[in-house]
Amino acid sequence: MREDTFDIVRRELSSHIGWAPAEIGRERRLDRDLGLDPLDLVLLALRLEDREGAEFPVAELAGIRTVGDLVAVVHTWFFALDQQPAVARERSARLTDTFGAPPPPASGIRLCSRPITQDEMSRVQAREGQP
Repeated sequence: MREDTFDIVRRELSSHIGWAPAEIGRERRLDRDLGLDPLDLVLLALRLEDREGAEFPVAELAGIRTVGDLVAVVHTWFFALDQQPAVARERSARLTDTFGAPPPPASGIRLCSRPITQDEMSRVQAREGQP
């Protein structure tokens, strides 16, 4: 069972800004009351990603204004994570640990349907200045 989302968010905010958790209420405005800017929110998202071992939907941070708004976004993210099959989540975490961030999608890459000959490989290496 996951602990209360508000407590998690409050603890992470507390650690980030150096306030006591009790001082951080749901109605507090992130910018005006807590002094957070968009970069702070991204850093907070990274802390949550490290905690959960899954990618946070950073785009969802665009419209939030209060701690309560942030809690709602994080709660929705937690719910989505909890709905994933454990095996898929574990596999995803294992692949990320092994390979780091997933590679960008390949674009403009042609796959060859036959083995490349030594002559073709030599021409490519010569063109790229490789021995």
